[in-house]
Amino acid sequence: MFHDGPAPKEIRSSIHSAAVRAGVRVGVKVSGAAVYMWKVGTRQRYPNPPSRPPITCEVCGKLITPRRGTSKQIVCAGIGSKKSECQKARRDAQEHNISITEAIARRRR
Repeated sequence: MFHDGPAPKEIRSSIHSAAVRAGVRVGVKVSGAAVYMWKVGTRQRYPNPPSRPPITCEVCGKLITPRRGTSKQIVCAGIGSKKSECQKARRDAQEHNISITEAIARRRR
């Protein structure tokens, strides 16, 4: 019950989100300042999807094991906020419209 006025509109989605995290299915009814909720059942747990196969780096050719929850990776990742040499070489090749081999040679000079 909200004593200072009607319940916020977002309360329904917040309750549903919390229920999903808890693995419970709930029903929610918002009526003015009162929020009613009841347990409908349990939420079925699905197995984790299979991980993607390793990808070869476009620059050095090493196998990259993709991490769960990230976008598709094309080149080796850097450490922390620093870019890897593979990232720098690929970006240089794209910016100057040259091949990756030429970009690597150019960076070594």
